[in-house]
Amino acid sequence: MKKIFRIILMCVIAVLLCTGCNNNSADKAAVKSDIKASGVCDNGTVWELTSNGVLEITGSGVIKNYQLGGSRDASAPWNLYADDIICVNISEGITAVGDSAFAGCRNLMTITIPNGVTTIGSNAFYQCTSLTSIILPDSVQTIGESAFYDCSGLVNIAIPENVTAICENTFYGCKNLMSADLNEGLQMIGRQAFYGCAKLSSITIPDSVSVIGEEALYSCDGLSVLDIPDGVKTIEKYAFYNCDGIKVLTLGGDIAVIGEGSFYDCDGITEVTIPGGVRLIGNEAFYSCDSLKSAVIEEGVTSIEARAFCACPELANVTIPASVTSIGIKAFYGCNSLKGISGYKESYAEEYAKSFTLDFIVIE
Repeated sequence: MKKIFRIILMCVIAVLLCTGCNNNSADKAAVKSDIKASGVCDNGTVWELTSNGVLEITGSGVIKNYQLGGSRDASAPWNLYADDIICVNISEGITAVGDSAFAGCRNLMTITIPNGVTTIGSNAFYQCTSLTSIILPDSVQTIGESAFYDCSGLVNIAIPENVTAICENTFYGCKNLMSADLNEGLQMIGRQAFYGCAKLSSITIPDSVSVIGEEALYSCDGLSVLDIPDGVKTIEKYAFYNCDGIKVLTLGGDIAVIGEGSFYDCDGITEVTIPGGVRLIGNEAFYSCDSLKSAVIEEGVTSIEARAFCACPELANVTIPASVTSIGIKAFYGCNSLKGISGYKESYAEEYAKSFTLDFIVIE
């Protein structure tokens, strides 16, 4: 009889361990008999953690803001059991996931966020390194800074249609992120938003984006085709630094500024056309693009700043329009294959070519 009882008990435990993130009400009732920890937050939100790692959060309103790396009192109450949390179920009625709510839950693999949540706070999933996927509901309007910082297991992400900005460091260090589906209506990709996402191979920047921030896609080596659409007005400094995989680069006609070091060390780019809407090609914008062979700068560009195309050893053909009135120091220094410049007679480009004993090919 005792042996039969032990077998039955083991079967029950096995079922509970396999329950995981299941929304079935019968299964939930079964697991509630094995609560590891529970509590009530200041605003009345109730949380329960089962022994098999399922964290249930119920109530209405917000999951409040907590402090990253703060004291026990300043951290989420379930943070004490961070290593035990495998799955999170958030109930209907919750409207915001607060700052640092699940930060450091390194074993968290799945989470259910209901429609109705409008805000994902800063550092909300900071260093949730086992999180492989997350579906953000259409109701989400704001994703805070560093929300998915160092979520190294994350493979893909789709940004909901009402989000207007991807903030600083949002997906910083998500080294296994392969695709990012950005919504039409997005206006800004913030500083270091996708920094170090080395496997990111698919990203479509919508026409609604006007600013690509500093180091936004720094060292995203997996990108092979980059189409920056009309609508983007500013590419800030080092935005695509060391994106070695880019082989095809298209720049939209509304860009006014290509910032300092924007495409620094992008060794895969072989040719580039700078549209006439660009007024300024910043310092070191295409510095050390080892495979760059041709650069066509269209009429309208006025300034090529210092070292803009420095150390591009394969660069052999450069076309500079009459609108250019300033070329900075060492703009083409170390371009060992460059023997001449194409431009218009009596232009600043002709004067520049002669001063550096380069051939000048007159465009008729």
